[in-house]
Amino acid sequence: MLKNYLHITLRILRKHILYSSINIFGFALGIACCLIISFYVWHEWSYDRHYTHGERFFRVKAEIQLEAEKINSPNASYSCPND
Repeated sequence: MLKNYLHITLRILRKHILYSSINIFGFALGIACCLIISFYVWHEWSYDRHYTHGERFFRVKAEIQLEAEKINSPNASYSCPND
């Protein structure tokens, strides 16, 4: 029975080659984009996990206003635990 389903599927794919190839390409592109986004999110969440107290890191942003320009200075700091 599975052989019959496979035979019918292949016959329909050959009959509608353009429509089938567009659908298969779109599905493959969607899966690839989903994997790329997942890997990017996993990489972003993996920052500071190799430190013992990585959850205690924070970011301080300093904005300095000069006469001609505005300077944004991001600084990374660590709150020292009282262990």
